[in-house]
Amino acid sequence: MKRSYIALFVAFFAILLAASIGGLYYAYQTPIEAKLVSTSYEYQNQGKFDYTAVLLPNLLYNKTTLGEGEATLYKKITDSIVLNFTYTFNSSKPSNITVSYKTYEYVTTPQWTKIISETPEETFNTTGIEAQVPINDIPILNVSSVESLVARIAQETGIYVTQYTVNVTLQIRVAADYDGGSISDSFTPQLTATGGDIISIDGLENSKTGKTTSTETVSQPWVVTERYFFSGFFLASLLGSAIASWRYVKHSPPPHEVMRDEKIEDIIAPYEEIIFETAGEPENKGATTIVRVKTIEDLVRIADVLSKPVLQTRKTTIYGGRRIELQVVDGNTRYKYEAMMSEVSTQTAGEED
Repeated sequence: MKRSYIALFVAFFAILLAASIGGLYYAYQTPIEAKLVSTSYEYQNQGKFDYTAVLLPNLLYNKTTLGEGEATLYKKITDSIVLNFTYTFNSSKPSNITVSYKTYEYVTTPQWTKIISETPEETFNTTGIEAQVPINDIPILNVSSVESLVARIAQETGIYVTQYTVNVTLQIRVAADYDGGSISDSFTPQLTATGGDIISIDGLENSKTGKTTSTETVSQPWVVTERYFFSGFFLASLLGSAIASWRYVKHSPPPHEVMRDEKIEDIIAPYEEIIFETAGEPENKGATTIVRVKTIEDLVRIADVLSKPVLQTRKTTIYGGRRIELQVVDGNTRYKYEAMMSEVSTQTAGEED
């Protein structure tokens, strides 16, 4: 087998070997047992504050109350703010729900924080997928009382502030027992009223979600089959690659011959136009010397150099094949090229490609 064909086999098995290594790596990276995580329970905490501002007698609005977002709250004409809160718990499964809550109200400045009031803890129980708890016992936010408190603390500390914040925080704890488990969570919504010439209220809506998950271990027997397959594929590719490489090396010319051929090529390079490679030593038949050349191209070049015609002879072999003989006659020397017609056709097709 020609060395060029063996090189193709070497490349082919090298590709197969790389593919088998990739498949083997993937197979051993895939676990035989997989963990599947599924959600068993989902829930959501939602809270919404609502307020009504009680106004002092005024010319601006000509009324004594303002609802949420109805108009701007000016501190000098606002007496107090009445707060309400609605808590809603939604779940994905029917549950026994217990809600406990407590309210804190405090004033905070960059320098200090002071609790204004807090309510006792209350508890609410219900059953189902939803629990809605209206909380209407939040202490009223009295603007003049807060102003007076801030002024007294400023007088005590000697640090006067022009702006403060009143925070209303609910600490809510919810517990839910459902078929298959239970959850316990906390929810801390907070409303912020920023004091100044204009009272700004933020944090009216709050929400928080949660879920519980379960993990199940699942066997993957196909991974074992895949590992066996790619192991066999790897061994076969490795063996084929080794044999092809061995054959390729075996058919390599000895290093000294390669070096010698390279030196010869370097020597004849300047004269390659007038040097022709023969198919053997010249033959002497009587007074005639026959030189057999390797290719038709070499024969044509010789004819050009000698300015002689190329003579063609066709023969039929004893097996019925057609044979062609080309020659250039130069006195007692004949330059010949002989080949079967099929060989000439193959060479011509290869040159055209």
